[in-house]
Amino acid sequence: IWITTHTDNWRTLLLRAYWDGAAEPAVEVPYGDFFCNGWGVFAQVNSQTIAANPHGGFNSYWPMPFRDGARLTLENTSTVDVRVYYQVTYEVGGDHSDDAYFHAQWRRSNPLEDRTP
Repeated sequence: IWITTHTDNWRTLLLRAYWDGAAEPAVEVPYGDFFCNGWGVFAQVNSQTIAANPHGGFNSYWPMPFRDGARLTLENTSTVDVRVYYQVTYEVGGDHSDDAYFHAQWRRSNPLEDRTP
C-alpha cells in the first residue's frame, strides 16, 4: 500500500481491511497510527514493513494473505472533505490456505484518574 494525505487527516481517517467476505474487519485503526505516525506529527520510519517518507507518503509492506478476496476501506470520520492519494499493489495466486490472516486494532485508554469519566 502506498498512500498519502494531509497530516490533519491522520487520526480522523479510519483504515479497515476485511478478508474473504468477513463481516467484521481484521484491521481497524486510524490511518496515521497504522503507519507509525499516531500523533499527527511526522516521524520518519524506515523498516521492513512500514515506511513513513519525508514528504508524506506512507508505505505498508505487511504481508496480508487472503484466500478469496480482500476489501480495504478508508472512512472519513471528520466533518470536512479530505483528499487521499493511494495505490494498492497485490498479487494473485499461490497457496495461502495455511497462512494466518493479518490483524491490527487500535485502542486508547487514559490512565490518569482526573481524565476518566
